[in-house]
Amino acid sequence: MIAQMGAGYNYKGTAMMERAVLHALQHPDDLQLVTKRLYPQVARELNTTPARVERNIRTVIGIAWEQDPETLCALLQRRFHSKPTNAVFLSAVADRMM
Repeated sequence: MIAQMGAGYNYKGTAMMERAVLHALQHPDDLQLVTKRLYPQVARELNTTPARVERNIRTVIGIAWEQDPETLCALLQRRFHSKPTNAVFLSAVADRMM
């Protein structure tokens, strides 16, 4: 689904987003504590920092939004009037995958 949004695996954030979504599916409460739990967990798994995880995910969301916001909204079955935040986006992807 993430690749269909226009952000390929040439972006580090794509793999980070996949890990974050998988973690969120296993631990849904972590979506309410993205900076305290989710980013640090993904950072540990990928041997990087939480700040890099946040930035790279934000970059992927920005790319997908700039390329085709309508497709993004259709894939997530949600309507966004502006580029979604990381937490909102990750929540929408996790909800869609359930």
